Amino acid sequence: LILIGASLLFLQSGHQAQTENDKSSISNWAEDGSTAITTVLIARSVSPSEVENVLADAFRIVSYQESIIATRHLSKSLSRCNTLLDSTTVTVDPFANQSDSFPNRILCDVDRKQGNNYVSVRADFLLFARDKTVAAKISSRLVEANHVAQIEVVDVSEGPKKIWNWILRLTESKLIGYDYVWMADGDLLLRSLNWHAFWQQVKLLRPKVFQPSVIGTAPGMPDTWHPVLRHQADSRVLA
Repeated sequence: LILIGASLLFLQSGHQAQTENDKSSISNWAEDGSTAITTVLIARSVSPSEVENVLADAFRIVSYQESIIATRHLSKSLSRCNTLLDSTTVTVDPFANQSDSFPNRILCDVDRKQGNNYVSVRADFLLFARDKTVAAKISSRLVEANHVAQIEVVDVSEGPKKIWNWILRLTESKLIGYDYVWMADGDLLLRSLNWHAFWQQVKLLRPKVFQPSVIGTAPGMPDTWHPVLRHQADSRVLA
């Protein structure tokens, strides 16, 4: 699926071993449409210029747990299936169709039980504030929005290096209870991702290491230096 920015996700090995012999595994969920819960910890470094973007992402994703909002987002995605299925070419423009509701063949398969990943994939956030001002600002906003339980901020001004904080703070004990850990840059737009369709593909394919492909914020704008991560305009199998 498509995302504005760059990131990396890992399957928690302990959870993989647990679910391989479990009839309610996430691969089975993709087929039977049950409501098994998948959990993900999203870890992001936050600089002063990234505060508003990171908070907007976090508040948007946390809001998916409200059934009315979850239903609305899924309905919007499904409503765009005709654009894909009626296309005379193999490509669909994510800019014209909005990447957060961008359709794909799996989502548009009328014979597949959908479930709703906006509800069944639950995310918590671990935000590494790169200076004290950022930490204070985020903490204040979290209290105002009443999202303290799902969004944790850590002042890492003493050691703001992103990779160092991933190694130091994403410990085994911290990751207990999560199926996936997502290490994401603070300048990408998680809210640009079709949350339902993305996790639909993850549950079906079950990759151990993965990430969405990347587009710029507008046509012609920079996306990523890594060609393999750029969105390929081909929706014959997975968009």
